[in-house]
Formats: sequence, structure tokens, C-alpha cells
Amino acid sequence: MSKDSYIRIRVYENEKKDWSEFARKNKFPSLSQFIRYVVSEYIEKGLNRGVNDVNKVNKNIELEQTNKLIEAIKDERKEYMEKVNDILLEMKKSKEISVKFSIKGQLLKLLGKHRYRSEELSEIFNIPEPEILAALNEMIDQKIIDMDDNVKYGVIDDGDNK
Repeated sequence: MSKDSYIRIRVYENEKKDWSEFARKNKFPSLSQFIRYVVSEYIEKGLNRGVNDVNKVNKNIELEQTNKLIEAIKDERKEYMEKVNDILLEMKKSKEISVKFSIKGQLLKLLGKHRYRSEELSEIFNIPEPEILAALNEMIDQKIIDMDDNVKYGVIDDGDNK
């Protein structure tokens, strides 16, 4: 196993800050890992210092512009996703309302002919009993149906309405 060797370098505080921030944004675990990576890439690509200084300035400008564009796109995407979520939520609410009315309509049609227990209605419509009970309770509150002593639900006759 090789032994680690340490080197010390002196950099300006703002350089250290910039490097650390860049390393963090690019998911490097540490500043040391970032510096090792950059040096290895520099050596591997055979870069020369004199020629690269001008390219470095241009690349920094391009990088800044690219980062600004990326941030703008992220913001737009976030706004877009929020709007999509709002639309989907409205569609879900609308669908729930139409399904609710549909269930109530079907319940009324069936309860107009015969009295049923909530368990029976749940089996007939293949809908969980709590949902059936919620619809039945709403219709009871609206005085459209009632529940008898045998816990069976039925439509209130016109003669029963007061």
C-alpha cells in the first residue's frame, strides 16, 4: 500500500473560495479531490500554460454564461412543473367531482327500486365501503335518502318529505 504524501500550496483567499464552491457544485467530496482531478486532467491532456491562459479566460466566460443559462432553464422548468402540477390537481379534483356525482346518480337509481345495506352497495359497485358511506351520508344530509332500523338505505318517498 502506498503512503500518502502531503504538499502545501498558498492561494489567495478568493481563489480558495472559488475553488471550494466549484468543487462543491460539481460534487467533489473535497477540495483535495478536486485539485487532484484538475491536475491529472491537465497532465493527461498535455496542456501548455502559455496557450491555455487565453483559452482559460474564454472558457471561464463561456462557463459563466452556460451556468447562467442553466439556472434560467432550471427556474423555467420549476415554474413549468408547478403549472403542470396545478393543472393535474385541478383535473383530479374535477374527475373526483364527476365520479362522485356519477356514484350518487347510480346509487339513487338503485335505491329508488330497493333498500340496501352499505356493504351490499359496496359489493354491487365494487367501491370501498367508506366511499359508499360518504356518498350515502351526503345524500342523507340533503334529505334525498334515509336509513331504516335495519340499517338499509332507500330513497325518501315524496310523501315522506315535509
